[in-house]
Amino acid sequence: MITFVLLFSRLPIRCLYVISDIFYFILYYVVRYRQRVVRKNLRNSFPKENLIKLKQIEKGFYRSFCDNIVETITLPDDITFLPE
Repeated sequence: MITFVLLFSRLPIRCLYVISDIFYFILYYVVRYRQRVVRKNLRNSFPKENLIKLKQIEKGFYRSFCDNIVETITLPDDITFLPE
């Protein structure tokens, strides 16, 4: 697993964001990870927004979430965590 993370962290940033887009598609359209919770929270947070705007915010959240996952995996490139 550590080897995978280290190799993954060495990929160029463009490749990482392509992988992030793939994660987004899988989480949003296939797995539908916590969509009910996200939609409910958005409706509660922005009660005056229309459904189209809420959908845009929801998709933006998922894109940002996937970007954060990929960026977090790239951290081992900067941080040494292997036992000596």
